[in-house]
Amino acid sequence: MELTFVWMPLALGGALATALAVFVILRRGRRAGERGTLAAAHADRLFRLPAYRWAFWRALAGLALLLVAVGTTITALTVIASRPVSAAVRDTELDNRDIVLCLDVSGSMAGEDAKVLGYFAQLAERFRGERIALVLWDANPVTVFPLTDDYPYIERALGELQAASDLIPGNGQEGDQPPLYAGTEIGGGSSKVGDGLASCVLSFDHGDDERSRTVVLGTDNESFDDSLLTLTEAVDLAVENDVRVYGLAPFPSTAAADMDDELRRTDGQVFGLGDLGGAQVIIDAVLSDQAATLDGVPQLAIRDEPGGWLLLAILGLWGVAAAVWVVRT
Repeated sequence: MELTFVWMPLALGGALATALAVFVILRRGRRAGERGTLAAAHADRLFRLPAYRWAFWRALAGLALLLVAVGTTITALTVIASRPVSAAVRDTELDNRDIVLCLDVSGSMAGEDAKVLGYFAQLAERFRGERIALVLWDANPVTVFPLTDDYPYIERALGELQAASDLIPGNGQEGDQPPLYAGTEIGGGSSKVGDGLASCVLSFDHGDDERSRTVVLGTDNESFDDSLLTLTEAVDLAVENDVRVYGLAPFPSTAAADMDDELRRTDGQVFGLGDLGGAQVIIDAVLSDQAATLDGVPQLAIRDEPGGWLLLAILGLWGVAAAVWVVRT
């Protein structure tokens, strides 16, 4: 056990020492000022009376009990106020799989982003323990959050993005581009599918570890500008890094069919946003992979432990009450 505020017991000891010194000084001063004492004859006869003797010793015991109870209570409360704690360093391990949510925020997806984000949120609700990241891309990829297992944050970020996506022209409301999408237009061009998928594939860390890695790609596969990488080359990169890629297409099209052919090379496939079973297929496929263990960051665990001192303080207060009753009666 350690005390958080070590100075409090020292302060109590100093206060008691000061009070004792003042009492002794005042006591000596009063005795020095006394001119004499008044003697009472035959006072010892009082102690021969059983009732007096019983009352005397009862009062003396009450005062002693009061002194002990007050001292115990003050000491226990001082220790509690000093906040006794126990500290221990815990080694943590993350036993999970990695998932990157990869969203095309180009103009052709403006009316569908909210739906895809809702799909992503549905997936995040079903996972627990897996690390999840979110990357947005158009001409340029932007990482909203890296791989993390902070699910309250993940759900909050996805909810904010889904609300912000309603402000994009094409979703039924007019407005400026939300700041959460800022940066995806850097570099010029639009809807660079190959570059977007490649950036998501490269978002995984611990590349030397054998881990389950999955990308969920939301795009219509409509590319209007030349990318550094084609979709085929990006899928080759995913295969090389042992990354499974699932696609979410907002509507059936030739481009979506072509993307499905490519993603099947990673053991993935393309689902429509209206395919309610698609989410379960993705979840089952991810959870069927063997989770790998990753060393976590050591954590300092601090726990308050006032238990015994709190009980002692309560008993001390009861002792004070009992002592006061004894002295008064």
